[in-house]
Amino acid sequence: MSCHLTKKVPKEKYLLTKNVFIINGKKVHFSNLENYVKQKPNKKILNFFPVKLMMYNYFHPDLEEVFSSFFSIPKEHRNKKVLNHLLKRIPKNKYSKKIISWNWFLFKNGEKPIIIDNHLTKDSIQNLNSHFYSKGYLDVHTDFYFLRENENKGKIIYNIYTGNPYFINSIIYNFPEKELKDIYLNNLNSSFIKEGKQYEKPHLILEIERMKNMYEDHGYYNFDISDVKFRIDPSIGNKKINLYMEVNKVPLSTNKHRKYFFNEIVIRINQEENHSIFYNGYKFFLPKEKKINPKMITDILTITPGSLYKKKDILSTQQNIYSLHNFNIDQFKIEEKKDHKKNSLLNVEIFLSTLKDHEFKFHIENSISKKMNIGIHPGVTLLSRNILKNGANLMLSIKGNFIFSKKEFLNMSKFSLQGKLIYPSSFIDIEQKKTLYRLPTSIIFQINSQKNMGVRKMFFSNLLNYEWKDNSYRKHKIKITNFQLVKNIKQEENYHKEDIIYGNNFFCKKKNKIFPEKEIIHCKNDKKDKNQNFLFDQRNPIRTKKIKKTFEEYMKIKKENLLLEDYFINSIIYNYEMNQTLDNRKRNPFVLRENIEISGNILSPLFRKTSFIKKKWNNIPSYSFFKYDLSFKRFCFLEKYHTLVSKFFFGIIFTYEKLPFEKSYFLRESEESRTEDFFYTKIIQTEKKKDFLKKTFFSQNKILLVHEYRYEILSKLISVIFLDLGKIWFLDKKNLKRIRNLKWNSFYKELTLGGGIGFRYDLKFFIFRIDFAYKFYDPSQKEGKKWIIYHMKIQKPLMNFGINSPFPF
Repeated sequence: MSCHLTKKVPKEKYLLTKNVFIINGKKVHFSNLENYVKQKPNKKILNFFPVKLMMYNYFHPDLEEVFSSFFSIPKEHRNKKVLNHLLKRIPKNKYSKKIISWNWFLFKNGEKPIIIDNHLTKDSIQNLNSHFYSKGYLDVHTDFYFLRENENKGKIIYNIYTGNPYFINSIIYNFPEKELKDIYLNNLNSSFIKEGKQYEKPHLILEIERMKNMYEDHGYYNFDISDVKFRIDPSIGNKKINLYMEVNKVPLSTNKHRKYFFNEIVIRINQEENHSIFYNGYKFFLPKEKKINPKMITDILTITPGSLYKKKDILSTQQNIYSLHNFNIDQFKIEEKKDHKKNSLLNVEIFLSTLKDHEFKFHIENSISKKMNIGIHPGVTLLSRNILKNGANLMLSIKGNFIFSKKEFLNMSKFSLQGKLIYPSSFIDIEQKKTLYRLPTSIIFQINSQKNMGVRKMFFSNLLNYEWKDNSYRKHKIKITNFQLVKNIKQEENYHKEDIIYGNNFFCKKKNKIFPEKEIIHCKNDKKDKNQNFLFDQRNPIRTKKIKKTFEEYMKIKKENLLLEDYFINSIIYNYEMNQTLDNRKRNPFVLRENIEISGNILSPLFRKTSFIKKKWNNIPSYSFFKYDLSFKRFCFLEKYHTLVSKFFFGIIFTYEKLPFEKSYFLRESEESRTEDFFYTKIIQTEKKKDFLKKTFFSQNKILLVHEYRYEILSKLISVIFLDLGKIWFLDKKNLKRIRNLKWNSFYKELTLGGGIGFRYDLKFFIFRIDFAYKFYDPSQKEGKKWIIYHMKIQKPLMNFGINSPFPF
C-alpha cells in the first residue's frame, strides 16, 4: 500500500503524512492548529485510508495531462467539444470510452500527493506565531524539524514555545463624543474585554463588532468599525499590558456619528410597479392577481415611519416576515434621504415574492431489527398558504408506521392524520411591537389509529401553540390547551394461549366463535390436558370450575391495566429552547431544550375529601401528573472534518396515580437509542406481553447519554461512530415492588450500552442516512452474559435507515 501512495511522488521528494504539534513539550491532539499551516496531509477516511490520494494515483498519466489542460481553461469555455479536442493528443483507440470515463471520475475526485516544501513550512511557522501572539502569548516562538518515515514519506514536527500569557492591567478610553462614550459605558457588562482578563486579539475583533451593533441599535446607522482602534502597551512589565481604545473623530458632513430616523417604508410584492395603496402609514404595491391583506404584514413589522433606526428592529422585521411562511425577501433596501434641511432620514423598500399557494412534500424512513422486523415510516404533507387571505396557512399531514415480522405480516401499524392551522397573529392580547421576534400561533387537530400487540386504539388531540423569541436563537413555546382523548376500539389478549379476549367478548378457538363475556364459554386446552375443559360463567361464578386464573380475575387485571383503558388528558405544556448553532460566533455551540407538562390537578392528593375535584369526564378517567424533560446537545469541532456531538437527556414524571401509557418513557426510538428495537417489535411471544406491560407501565425516570463522532469522508459523504448509553427506571415502589427502582448510588450499573457505525450522504434536496447498531452491555441478562460484545454477531446488526433525515439528533 505504501508503494501505491508514493507512486507519483518525485524522486528525492517526500509525501507529507502528518503534522505533529508539540506545545511547551507536550504533544497535542485534535486541535485547530492544522488551520494555520500551509500544507496538510492528504485527506484520510477515519485517519487511516487516503482514498482520494489512491484515486489520483490510479488514473493514467496521459489522461492526467489532458484533464489538467481542460481544467486550466476558464470555466465558461469548458465544454465537451473542447475536451474531445484535447483527447486527440492521445493515440487513437489507445483508451476506450469506459476507461476515459473512469479516469475522468478518478481525476475529479482524486487528490494530488502533498509534497513537503520548506518554504511553505516557514510560512506555517509565521502563521502559528501570529496565532499564539493574538491569544496573548507575546513571547511565542516556533521551530520545526523533519522526521523521515521511509524513502518517500515523512512528518513535520512543530515545536511551539508559548511562554506565559499577558493580562490586561487597565483600559483607557478615548471617545470624541460624550454620547458615544456614555452609551458604551452603560453597556460595559456585555463587553468582551475586561481588566484582569487575558489579552486576546480575537476578543478585540468581537468587541468592535459588538460596538457596531450596539451603536446601530441606538440610531447610528453609519457607524464604521474602521473608526475604532486598539493599541497595547506591554512596557509596564510583569506580563501585563495597558489597552488603549480610541474612536476617531469624524467631520459632521459624513453623518457617521449621527442618529437616523425612518422616513418612508415601502413594501413591494412580486415586483409590482403600478397598483399602490397606503395602509397604517406604509406604502404597499400589491399585485392584483393576489388577494393579500396588508394587515398581516404590518402587524409583524417592528419598524415604523418616524421611529428611531435600530438594527435589531430590522433583523426582527426580516425574521417575522419569514415566520409568515408566505413570502421570500428578495431585497431589503435601506437608503439615506437627502433633503435641504440635512435631516438624518432613511427610506426603506422591502421587495417580497409570494411562495406557491400549494406545496406537497413526501418523506420515508425505514428500520430493520436484528430479528428481521422491517419497519416502514412514510409521510406526506400538503401545505396551503393564505387560505383565509390574512396569512393563515393550513398544513395537512398523513403519517404511517408499519412493522412487519416473520411471524406476523403486520406486527404493528399506526396511522396519523394531522391538521395544523398556522395563524400569523396571536390569540393572546400582547403588544406585538414589544416582541422582538414573533412566531405564528398554531392550532393543531390530530387523529391517530394504532394497532400494537393486540391493542387497537384511537387518539384524538388538539392544542393551541403560541411561540415567541427573545433573540435569534432563544425560543419559547406554550401549548395552552393540550387535550388528548384515548379510545380503545378493539382489544385482544391471549388467554391460556388458546382463548383470546376481544374487548367485552371472548373468543374460543375450539368453537371458532366469539361469545359475549356474560355468556358461558366452553373451551379446551389441547396442549396441557386434552380432557380438561374451561367454563366461564359471569352470571353464576359458582358453576365455574377451578382453573389457574378465573375470568373475573382476568377482567380485574384488564381494568387495572391502563394500556387497555380509555382516558383523557388535559394539560399545559411549556417549551424552552436555546440553540447556539444559529449564532455564527460560537465555536462549540450547544442546544438546550426544556419541557414542562402539567396535567390535571397535581394538588388533588391534598384535597381528596373535597367534592370539586373532577377525575372523570363523561365516565372517562382523567389523570394528573407533572413531567419534566431536559435535553442538552453540544458540538465540539475538534479539527477540520472532525466533529464530536454529545447529547444528554434526563426526564422525570411525578404522579400519585397511574400514568398514561403514551406519556411513559421508552428507549425504543431510532433517534435516541439505536441499539434497541422499537418497543412494539421487541415483544413477539404472547407469554412475554404481560411481563412487558409490567416493565413499561410506570416508566417515570429516564437517563440517556449519546456520543457521535462525525468525519467527512468526501464533500457529501459523512461517516459516524456512535455510542448510546441509557436506561429507564420506575419510581413507584408501592405499586411495583418487583420492578427495579432507581438507586442513585448504583444506577450506572443498570445502564444499557450500545454503539455502531453509520453514514450520511447529502444530495442537497434530501439526505440518505443508515446506521448499523450493536448492543454491547445488557444489564437485564444473567451474570456472565451481560457483556454481549464478547459473543456479538457482527453480521446481524440492528439497521436504521431513512431519507430526508440528516442526523438522529
